[in-house]
Amino acid sequence: HWHKHFKEKYDAGAMNDPIIRARLEELRAKQQEYKKVLAILLMIGLALGLAFMPTAKAADPAEPPIVTTFSGNISNTELFYLGGSVRLPADRVAIYLQDRNTGATLKLSTAVDDKGNWFYSHRTFLSPSDYLLWVQSENGDVASPPSAQKSLHVERAAIQFGASRISLEALYLMLVVLFILLDLTALCVIIYFVRKGHRYRRMRELAILEAEHSLRTGFALLKKDIEAELELLQGLKLEGELKAKEKERESKLLKDLDIVARRVGKELLDIEAAH
Repeated sequence: HWHKHFKEKYDAGAMNDPIIRARLEELRAKQQEYKKVLAILLMIGLALGLAFMPTAKAADPAEPPIVTTFSGNISNTELFYLGGSVRLPADRVAIYLQDRNTGATLKLSTAVDDKGNWFYSHRTFLSPSDYLLWVQSENGDVASPPSAQKSLHVERAAIQFGASRISLEALYLMLVVLFILLDLTALCVIIYFVRKGHRYRRMRELAILEAEHSLRTGFALLKKDIEAELELLQGLKLEGELKAKEKERESKLLKDLDIVARRVGKELLDIEAAH
């Protein structure tokens, strides 16, 4: 009956053999064990690979604009400008200027072109002061963080008169020309009054000469009249004794003649001293 026993085992199949079945179960258990270990190792390797794998740096969605062109420190006769680029899509770039002295902040804006470049130039001259400058990109209602601040110093090189501006160089030139004109005017006035003084002096000298001539003529005529009257009295004296009244008249005429002679000399001396 042993052949029946082997035939039954053959018909049952090799997998039903207790030894084979035990070894198969042992193989399956080992396979399951190593599958778990392999899965763990694969997961560890994948994590390590991802950790040490070099990756390209993505652009920060909140990155501010880049400033590549900047006017730097200027005077109030030069225009302020700056420009740069943006790495992410943006409609406009907002520019902020804060006056350090007053604290007032001015917001400016310029468009970004298709290549991401932007440029701004101020239309008017800035007032002399110290400013802080920073920029932000705007895409719709979304704005980037502000960029790093830059310092801007505007030197005074012109003076504002209403709507007109005059540079300090032009103002200095105007003042120099004005002082020169004032000096020339003062010189002309001095020359005018000096010449006028000389003219008045000559006129006075002529007047003095005329007065001197008139005085001489007047005193000469008076002396002549006195002498004529004295000659008349001398003629009467020859004819006879003069009366008391005629003697008194003669005495007076002699005194007047002496006074006239001395007066003529004194007037001429006074005129010469005044001259």
